[in-house]
Amino acid sequence: MLVNFTIVTAVLRVFGEWETTVLCVLVTGAILALARWLATDAYPSPGQLLNLDYLVSHFSNIHPESLIRLLNIAVTRAQEENRSQLFLSCAVHLTGYKFFLLMTNEDESEFYIVSYGKIGGRTKVNYVIDPRFYRWNIPLGDINPQWPNGLSLPVSLHLFVFLPTPVGWSDPSAHPYFVSHELWAPFPGGPHGAAGESLGMTVCSPRSKDRLVEFKRKKNIFGETWELTCIGTTEGNNHFRLRKALRFYRRELENATGICTLTGSQLPPSLNSD
Repeated sequence: MLVNFTIVTAVLRVFGEWETTVLCVLVTGAILALARWLATDAYPSPGQLLNLDYLVSHFSNIHPESLIRLLNIAVTRAQEENRSQLFLSCAVHLTGYKFFLLMTNEDESEFYIVSYGKIGGRTKVNYVIDPRFYRWNIPLGDINPQWPNGLSLPVSLHLFVFLPTPVGWSDPSAHPYFVSHELWAPFPGGPHGAAGESLGMTVCSPRSKDRLVEFKRKKNIFGETWELTCIGTTEGNNHFRLRKALRFYRRELENATGICTLTGSQLPPSLNSD
């Protein structure tokens, strides 16, 4: 009987020590988790400081509409030797937004380039230092270096920028920013087919919203979802063909986590039909 009592006492002692150890581990884990959360909030990483959600959540003086001025975003083209590329060009590099870009002829009935996607933490970006300006350029892909030869002039670039509504806001929907930029035009007085290139850029501003397109972005601890809830494609409205293309690539844009650029045979024939 004495032996059994000793065994029970030893078991209880071991159990008590194990329970104390588990409790210490749990308390330590909770303290470390709290410390990490406080450190993340007080000492944000560079990636957080570049994120749109973090900026509007932690800096009350930054209104979402001021972010489009801060971005100063537009599309530009650069050529090096036999290589021609398109870039999203920004004054400040921020992450967490999506875009939809098209290159078309004058009446927007022919599409030469479609590019769309999300700008995230892993998006490639080049910092360009020039005597005239400082810009962040995001490569969208190579284009035909022989262009504008063979294209119907003038040729324009059209850009939709989807800046999400901050987490916690109750806005039912948001509108993308939209700008168009003439890239190539017939050269006045030049030989037939000769084209001149516009060197300027048309940047998005708070007044450049396309109110015929609406979208929502929902975000929680498990991730985020995007939804284009309304795309006005009524013929006769300005840029209705561009919105038809946006509607065609609606799901791809909603689910995009990176950048995709399509040209030539990659574009479906139905895209150019009314």
